[in-house]
Amino acid sequence: MGIRVGVWVAGLLALPLAHAGVVRDWPGASCAGTLQACVDASSSGDQVRIATNTPVDEDVDLGDRGIALIPATTLIATYRPSFAPGRSIRAVASAAAGDVEVTLRGLHLVDGSVTVHYGGTGSAAYDLSDLDLSQTSPAAPVSIRVQAAGGTVTANLSGNRIAGNPSAYGGSIELMSVDARLDAYAAFNRIEHAQGDLKKTGILVDAQGDSAGGYVRLFGNDVRLAATSTDGIAFTQRAGDPAGALYARAYSNAVHCVAGGQMRGMSFSGSAGTLDLQAVNNTVDRCRTGIRVVPATSSSSPGFAGLVWNNLVVADEMGLQIDAAAAAVTNDYNLINAASNAAALGSHSITAPAGLGVATWPRPAAGSPAIDAADASTLAYGIVDNGLPLLDVDGLRRTKGARADIGAYEYGDVAYAHVASAGNTGNPGDHVTTLADETDPGAILFATRAHINPDGIPNSYERFGVWFSLFAGHWTIYHENTAAPIQPGKRWHVFAPAPGGTVFTHVAAAANTGAARTRIDSAATNGLPGQILLVRHDFNLDGAYHDHPVAVIWTGSGTSGRWNIGNVDGADMDVGAGFNVYAQPPSPNAFRLPPAMLGASVQVIDHPLLDGTPCARPQVTMVRDQYEDGAIDADFMVEYETLSSIAGHWLVRSPAPFGRGVSFNVVVDPAQVAECTDRLFADGFDG
Repeated sequence: MGIRVGVWVAGLLALPLAHAGVVRDWPGASCAGTLQACVDASSSGDQVRIATNTPVDEDVDLGDRGIALIPATTLIATYRPSFAPGRSIRAVASAAAGDVEVTLRGLHLVDGSVTVHYGGTGSAAYDLSDLDLSQTSPAAPVSIRVQAAGGTVTANLSGNRIAGNPSAYGGSIELMSVDARLDAYAAFNRIEHAQGDLKKTGILVDAQGDSAGGYVRLFGNDVRLAATSTDGIAFTQRAGDPAGALYARAYSNAVHCVAGGQMRGMSFSGSAGTLDLQAVNNTVDRCRTGIRVVPATSSSSPGFAGLVWNNLVVADEMGLQIDAAAAAVTNDYNLINAASNAAALGSHSITAPAGLGVATWPRPAAGSPAIDAADASTLAYGIVDNGLPLLDVDGLRRTKGARADIGAYEYGDVAYAHVASAGNTGNPGDHVTTLADETDPGAILFATRAHINPDGIPNSYERFGVWFSLFAGHWTIYHENTAAPIQPGKRWHVFAPAPGGTVFTHVAAAANTGAARTRIDSAATNGLPGQILLVRHDFNLDGAYHDHPVAVIWTGSGTSGRWNIGNVDGADMDVGAGFNVYAQPPSPNAFRLPPAMLGASVQVIDHPLLDGTPCARPQVTMVRDQYEDGAIDADFMVEYETLSSIAGHWLVRSPAPFGRGVSFNVVVDPAQVAECTDRLFADGFDG
């Protein structure tokens, strides 16, 4: 079985909750009977792990219990639990409840919803991550709802995927506070509405009551509306007096509408109290109205503050609407492609065609005025002040090229497949194959050996590097063993990231190299054990062959910790050896697989953009635990399986069992997947 990547990125900015109590596997000896009976027998702090792939045909209510309901993982399988159609999950803590911590992760519901509610006087913490909700019946709304009705509530909602409609006037993700404090972080959730009644919202933040408020951050969410939807993202402050304050933060979100509908992309409205908003680097595409900041009614008197900055808006009618009552909300550096605006635009605003890709692929295309046009300082300050990652809505690097782009997407990375042929490999027996389109000698390239099973091409695992041939004027891939020819039909995934500070080269020197390792010293990696790195030997940096399997290895701890590149066969690292390095924070599309099981030689990459997508081009680098030093002399490749029980999945394959302490970094380019499949949402979703 594979693992959904959301499990491993759910704690990107809000660490998963600690449940240090009893671990109960259901069904099993420690948890007989129904799942609800297992929950009822648990105490706060316990974990209930679902160890079956048979749909659970019962509703589950956690009540006041602060427990974790998650998939089970064993030595032989990782389960992907699902619930029968119409079943839901609730965790409703009464007014008498003390502090609670609830984790719901990695669960699939059909025609069912997830609701968590706290009405106590203490605190509640919710981690709702990697939940997959789908709708088959229009009469069965699907949504994830967090309700704070007492005390202080914190919530992390990351990597959830919702296909279908919420209830009328509700949100697919709904974050509500009623006379309570709600601090919430919702990141990298994917929402797609179906056709249906009006008054449906993608993400709804609703603060009600005299002391209603909180601090809500929405980051990297992708919302696709139906023609009958109302808002993609909506913040509403409905305080009864000025005591309420909602701090609304929306960064790097994308809202896609259907042309000709009535939808609003992003809406901020207030009745009383204070609505302090930051809408920065979002993309709103084809909505009737792009971004609006208005009082809830003509008699409302809210206090507005904040900014609307670096957003890309393509609207059928009005691009930017900021009411006179919200004059304290400033705007600038937006790209507005709309018939009109109800706001005085900042002096750096751009009013021009946005230059996007196809209608269902609203990323900037070459020549778009959004490229390198954002106010980088406002974006940087906002990311730091709000504790957000330096990523775009695709979960890839936020800054590529000279500076950040306007909108939620960053332009510039290129990913594709290269297949060796008689025409690009030269003489029979040659160990070099030429890349047709790579002619920039200053590029920093990465490649991963790939295979489609079956394609009639034998598996091979020769070590290889990249090299720019001055004679040919092209980049090449070559075998480090010059006696190993490249056979026609051999395949690689090539990744040419746009230039930027987190793509660089590293050369082993006497001062940074010892035994089998060379230590990387870069602000992009130092003190960051969670960073996702890709590495590839580059012959141009050293003029020497490097016929050794390599991995990235973390050593040290805290701010003094460093990433290393190591020869995992135990051979000494040559002084002068040169490598290309790519680094970024983890995200749903840049992640680390769990450690490989001992003795296994295959590991499935279970990912919504890769599953069922043979044209995807994932990049992979081996990771080795610093405390494991047994020799590994085998390399790896990625393979798309079409025949076995894991057909339809990409996997990492080695000719021999993976060694101890081995895992893999994986980077997926959603733009490449969208281009090769000609669809915005793979399996109903983008990533």
